[in-house]
Amino acid sequence: MLLCFVALVSQAVPTPVSAHGGEDHGDEKPKTETTAAGSVVRTTRLGEFELTLKHLPIAPDTPAHATLFVTNYTFNEPVATGDIQIAIDGQDVPTANATVARSTAPGIYSIDLPALREGEYTIRVTVTAGSKASSATFSGIKVQTAAAAAGQATSWPQILLTGGFLFVGIALFAALVYLSIKVARRRSITEEAVTA
Repeated sequence: MLLCFVALVSQAVPTPVSAHGGEDHGDEKPKTETTAAGSVVRTTRLGEFELTLKHLPIAPDTPAHATLFVTNYTFNEPVATGDIQIAIDGQDVPTANATVARSTAPGIYSIDLPALREGEYTIRVTVTAGSKASSATFSGIKVQTAAAAAGQATSWPQILLTGGFLFVGIALFAALVYLSIKVARRRSITEEAVTA
């Protein structure tokens, strides 16, 4: 019974869809996902471009590194744009700029984020192609300690799995109580028959 439950839960867990190197976009791509390796992947559309920002969880007061992928939204091919600028906005924090370096591969940019205080930030990416500049934002970027992040990391599959184990535990306990009562009744009937 437990194995059936685990199999059902594993089927219900959505599989992340990646969209790089000619792969399919999927039907409804989530804006933010966390990979098995712990990286955070954020995706947004900017006109004909798809911007994907990938980074590890960002710790407070520590410079961090991220990678930006720029692809053509329709054909999902890397795009070498004219210029990329990154600005970081946070509550009660003045706007900070990140250092952007173009990779040798088209459409890939290395980003060095400055040390940020603990809090929630928005990263604004400005893409300049020719004489036209457009901006997209990635909001809800949390800068927090690993302990704080671990406290918020519980996902719905984990909740379902925990609930399933709790249900199985309660069912086993109820079965044990039922069997104990049944054995105790039999014993009392047997003792009455012997004394009569």
